[in-house]
Amino acid sequence: MAFRRKSNRKTGAPLPPGCRPSPTNSLPVVGCGVDSLDSLLGGGLHIGSTLVVEEDEFGSYGRILLSLFAAEGAVSKHSLFVASASHDPDDILDHLPGVHVAGEVQTRGATTDSNAGSTAMGSILEEEDEEKNAQDLKIAWRYEKKTPMPSAAAPQLQFSHTFDLGQRLQLDASVQRQTFNGLLCDSGNAYKDLLKCLDEFAAKQSVHAGGSQGVLRVCLHSVGSPLWGGPSHSDPGRHGREVLQFLHALQVRLRSMSAVAIITVPSHLWAGGHLMRRVKQMSDYVVHVESFAGSAKQQNTLYRDYHGLFHIRKLPCWVGLAAIPLDSTDWAFKMRRKTFSIVKLHLPPDLSETASRTQEDPVAPRKPLGACSTGAPGTRGTPSLEF
Repeated sequence: MAFRRKSNRKTGAPLPPGCRPSPTNSLPVVGCGVDSLDSLLGGGLHIGSTLVVEEDEFGSYGRILLSLFAAEGAVSKHSLFVASASHDPDDILDHLPGVHVAGEVQTRGATTDSNAGSTAMGSILEEEDEEKNAQDLKIAWRYEKKTPMPSAAAPQLQFSHTFDLGQRLQLDASVQRQTFNGLLCDSGNAYKDLLKCLDEFAAKQSVHAGGSQGVLRVCLHSVGSPLWGGPSHSDPGRHGREVLQFLHALQVRLRSMSAVAIITVPSHLWAGGHLMRRVKQMSDYVVHVESFAGSAKQQNTLYRDYHGLFHIRKLPCWVGLAAIPLDSTDWAFKMRRKTFSIVKLHLPPDLSETASRTQEDPVAPRKPLGACSTGAPGTRGTPSLEF
């Protein structure tokens, strides 16, 4: 009898393009455009889930995460639905980052984003030669010309891509897309019009749960800002109720079709923390991007290698009683010309030569031991010994 390798592959409908089974629970997941973020979220975003991103005060990094999420969907031939009230959604699609090609050297005259002159983006587009220096071997120089062996664990199909923030992605004509501008809403309730537009677009794409036709990516920028409120922006309580009702209705729609959503929220503009706590309860993934721009941490030498902190507020529990715990709770993100990466927060070592202990225990002077005497205890001079 010939030996046959046991296969754990389950028979059924094939997964849509750009999807793969999760390494933790075998449910279909999609990439969010950042490899390190996919690893933190358990392999990617599950189909039918929502990722809520708490924006920084300037909103730059939250918009970059949304652009990377949309760019990953465009490369994977997913349908895109982009909505915003503070920026033109068509402009967001026109300025998606391009795919980074390994070994490609970018010229100084490359096209960059129109918002690259802002405070947060000004420190990002800087010249780097780290990739070239990493390829030069100093010690084992004999192995420099050796052909690398192919890795057996490398996947045949690329699940996630690396994007270059200094280039623009040319959208293919086969990528279906729809935009919604919240400022052009005349009905008085932009959230209802947004849901209606989303339903019409999803019906045309015929995306349903368990189907293999494709995946719909919903990108909602700065939901809950005063620009979305319309007449209700003067009443924070009414606006908060509209946001919660909208998120609940969106969650019901995502559960019934093959779709995934990313939502950026300006939580720093909401008075108190009760609204953000409710939003956290109604979402699957919640992360917070804390930028160092405009804060005292920007001048702190301990954080000179990072551009901000990355907090993971909530992870879902799809199978089991609790989510898979992470090996660390301290994360930071780096922004460079090439990539956006999330790494563990490591403080630099203290290499100063003048470092000294400030809380050193004082050493009392040692008294000389005397010979045996018959003096009374407690008298000055040689201490008495008791036998």
